Amino acid sequence: NTGADNSNWSSLQAYTLGLAFRPEQVSVHALQQRMGQGLHHNDMQAGVFTGVYAASGKGRSSAPVRGVYLNYLLSNRLFIESAWGETQNQQTNERNQNGALSYYRVSLAYTALRGDYIFAQRFWRTQAWLSSGLGNTRFSGQAHPSGQIGAGVSVQANDYFSCRLMLVDNVLKDTLFENSKISHTPEPSVGLAVHF
Repeated sequence: NTGADNSNWSSLQAYTLGLAFRPEQVSVHALQQRMGQGLHHNDMQAGVFTGVYAASGKGRSSAPVRGVYLNYLLSNRLFIESAWGETQNQQTNERNQNGALSYYRVSLAYTALRGDYIFAQRFWRTQAWLSSGLGNTRFSGQAHPSGQIGAGVSVQANDYFSCRLMLVDNVLKDTLFENSKISHTPEPSVGLAVHF
């Protein structure tokens, strides 16, 4: 019985945290009441993020990145995410090329870890996932196929909002960077999402 197992596991997590942080306020009856009032599972979320497009390699510089994303829940473990981001990237080589760099990507993510907890008299949900996807990166008027692999964690304290941390490796092969070799650009970011 998967549902029962998940419920028992969540109860154990909540009980453990309750004992660790507020032992004088934990009771079985109160725990059962709070677990019955847990967060809902919403199928979609839309959010914004900001971070650093951490370009590496000779003649390249890092720059702030910002963007938006939309997630759709496919199952208890899988979700699909589409994202668009923009940054000002520069390459100070003999071409002296600089300007806006934008990308979009579609990724499939697998939720590896998920837990529901009661902490400080509030219900919390945490998730950790791995993702991989394909997209397109545009720079100096040229579009280049690109890929990404990444990992993220999120924390949710109510039915409507969550915050997250992401680390994505943008994989790109083009004629502008690294002499047509494949480049890897790490992109750490933080985001805020609305659930609906």
